[in-house]
Amino acid sequence: METTYSKGERVIYNLDDFVSDERIFVDANIFTFHHLDDPGYGESSTEFLQGIEDSEINGVTSNFVLDEVVYVILIEKGCEILDVDRAWKVREEIKGDKKFAKRCYEPVSIFIDYVNSLRLLGLTIIDVKENNINDLVKFAVQYQLLPRDAIIVSLMKHHNIKHIATNDSDFERVDFLTVWKPHK
Repeated sequence: METTYSKGERVIYNLDDFVSDERIFVDANIFTFHHLDDPGYGESSTEFLQGIEDSEINGVTSNFVLDEVVYVILIEKGCEILDVDRAWKVREEIKGDKKFAKRCYEPVSIFIDYVNSLRLLGLTIIDVKENNINDLVKFAVQYQLLPRDAIIVSLMKHHNIKHIATNDSDFERVDFLTVWKPHK
């Protein structure tokens, strides 16, 4: 039985309950929760991604999302090494210290290897195209989204993808999407 909760008129679904042959778009936070072993959402996200590994879930993401995940992993590792919470300090240190940069990119390399293995097991990666960029403002205004989310909505609309795995509540405003959230 699906665990759901209602937010206004929208029903939000528990990611653990996703069982369908339909494609589901995997947002950046699902990958980061998994890769950074998030204490709240890591387990749920990992179990979902395991479903893609096991060819039980037809996962889709984009090169744009993967870029975001790589950046988050890079900055998180740099903050951990420097014991800071300022991304700009990490960026500056990466530019000035090759050994530091190498240490920061080690978990990025692991993530890229993981994504490549997921691709072999069925994860589809779609590219952002000119039409997605052109639709950015339309979807951003229509659904009150920031640019990155508007591009994801454009990708999903153009590829007829109706499900999204995310912890981003902004997608709940998109009327043609079914939102599946990880749980704590």
